[in-house]
Amino acid sequence: MSSELIPPAKPYFPKSDIEEMKQHLERILISGKLTLGEYTREFEQQFRDLVGVRHAVAVNSGTAALHIVLRTRALRHGDEVIVPTNTFGASAAAVVFAGGIPVITDVCAPTMTLDEDIVKKAITPRTRGAIAVLQSRLPSLAS
Repeated sequence: MSSELIPPAKPYFPKSDIEEMKQHLERILISGKLTLGEYTREFEQQFRDLVGVRHAVAVNSGTAALHIVLRTRALRHGDEVIVPTNTFGASAAAVVFAGGIPVITDVCAPTMTLDEDIVKKAITPRTRGAIAVLQSRLPSLAS
């Protein structure tokens, strides 16, 4: 049995693209700013222009994005944020990282997301928000 893996795809890059990428990579490495340098600022500016907003912050993950949004809410000890049960653990973890308490709620069928009635039942005087998670609409493999 061979231990060699068959890759699902082999990307192709023309030689000219490789040379251009090497030049950009060299600039990044020399700057010492692997994530917060000129390329990140340029990306954020282009995104702001595309979407038509005043501010945009590039982050490394959805978890980091949720954390930033929740930190802007200035959660205090005991503040609650409603989170659907059918989500990645990072949704609840981001609430904890921001200082709040995740309130895990049920979801409704067939969307498997929060709905107005579920949120209303979960609201308490300590509720500061809710995280709505949209489910992808992938075709069923069973058909």
